[in-house]
Amino acid sequence: MKPSFLPVCLAVTLLFISTPAAAVVSEVLTTEAAALAPDPSDDPGSERASSTEAPSLGGPATAATDGDGEPLGTISARASSSEGAESSVPTSAAVSAPPSQISQPLQEDAPIARYDAFARLGARWVTDPRFDLVSENDVMPRLDLGIGYVPGWMNGTLTLELAYSLSGTQAPLFEELTAGLMLHSIGGAGSFTLLDHGIGRAFGRAGASLIFANLELRDENLSFDEPALVQTTLLLGLEGVVGYELQLPINVQRQPQGARINLSVEVGYELTPFAADFDVFHRSGIGKSTPPRIASRAIDVGQVDLSGWQLRFGGGIRF
Repeated sequence: MKPSFLPVCLAVTLLFISTPAAAVVSEVLTTEAAALAPDPSDDPGSERASSTEAPSLGGPATAATDGDGEPLGTISARASSSEGAESSVPTSAAVSAPPSQISQPLQEDAPIARYDAFARLGARWVTDPRFDLVSENDVMPRLDLGIGYVPGWMNGTLTLELAYSLSGTQAPLFEELTAGLMLHSIGGAGSFTLLDHGIGRAFGRAGASLIFANLELRDENLSFDEPALVQTTLLLGLEGVVGYELQLPINVQRQPQGARINLSVEVGYELTPFAADFDVFHRSGIGKSTPPRIASRAIDVGQVDLSGWQLRFGGGIRF
């Protein structure tokens, strides 16, 4: 019987010996294989594979995540927002020059107020037949002296003027008397530039004035100290002219704001809405002679319309 139990005992002994050894060998092989195998978290394919896996039927659905456990939708949103932010940054903000190196545009000189001083010499043609009492050819010479102001905010297109005017004429009357008429006027006007081409400009001017008309009648056979028949009346004058002005710069550089000489010619019409009425023509200087003269009664010599055309040549300086 002893020989028959020997194989059985040997087989049982080998079974107990071989089971722990096989487990140990299997564990060692498994550990080495795990060490040599690539990490699933480093493989993009494994991430996509894990993100596309369907949720198990037994548990709730979960969103796909990356290796750090953050949803892939959040990652893509952050990536797109960061790309939009980078594209929205202007290139000028990326490279900016110091303020001292930035070239500033050239600015023209700001317009400033200017002043004029002028003198004009011309004549007035009066067409009223009653004017023949004091004039042989219906012409009354005229001299104007004035100043002007050019506001800066109008860029030199408007000139405001204030002027004094003197005009007069005389003519013999009945070969015994001399009749003379003198006009003194103070007026203001505005001159507007109609066309400007650098060295010259076309302009129009409109204004109003107060006219002091003085009519005098003197006897040539009497001495100069003898009083004459005189009367002064007040009139309103309305004037409108057009003309051309040549502008000659004084400085060589021809700067727009520099001083210049103006030469002008103009033609226009002055209207006196009311005729000059000489209705209290009287002798001047009563009581100054020796012996005193007897006072005489004032006489009415009539009216005269002083409206007429005008032609003037002028010169001035702007500074």
